[in-house]
Amino acid sequence: MLNTQTRTKAEIARENGARSHGPISPEGKARSSQNAATHSLSTSNVVCFTNEDRQRYDQHCQSYAACWKPENIMEMDLVEEMAAAKWQERRCQAIETAVMNLQIEKQNYGALKDDIANFTPAERTAIAFMELADHSKVLQLVLRYSSEHNRRYHRAMRQLIALRSKGVLASEIAQRNEPKTISTANKTNHQHAAAERPQAPPPPLSYPAIPAIGEKEVVAFAALEKMRQAA
Repeated sequence: MLNTQTRTKAEIARENGARSHGPISPEGKARSSQNAATHSLSTSNVVCFTNEDRQRYDQHCQSYAACWKPENIMEMDLVEEMAAAKWQERRCQAIETAVMNLQIEKQNYGALKDDIANFTPAERTAIAFMELADHSKVLQLVLRYSSEHNRRYHRAMRQLIALRSKGVLASEIAQRNEPKTISTANKTNHQHAAAERPQAPPPPLSYPAIPAIGEKEVVAFAALEKMRQAA
């Protein structure tokens, strides 16, 4: 058998791993169950109530991660926000259904219990709704919370789409505005092509215009000529 000092760390780690049977305590198993959660979207301890299925919520989050495929921490936060908001919106819908069912069930023991058989299911639902609307704010609160979660969901979605769109546009603009460098060979070719291109002829030389001779100048010149001949 090889000496421990001559073995590599990888060999020792493989032997130790083979002897390990995983966590034994419930706490250790709970921590180990979170190791497979990708994108760090396992937020069941924050979002889920104690009577809710946390494993189902983790699967719900992983479905969103598989759909949107976040690539950085900002996208992961927005995908997590979408998953949590949709889960809480569905919870509000479940609460509304449960509240109505409880109110309908109370009719079997209230003032209408003797006449309950004469009402249709829709009428019993209407009676329950009116009782809650007149004597309780639970439906109003549930609707408010449900609307808020729905707005959070769509706000996070819009932000995620805008974040990705701006990233793509930014990269395209950067590439479009990036100065193009000309290599030495291309620069030499451009210089040769410019030298071989026919040159335009130089512009003609310009001289100052000669002033025109008027009648007075002719008379003065003739008088000077006569005086020169007389002398």
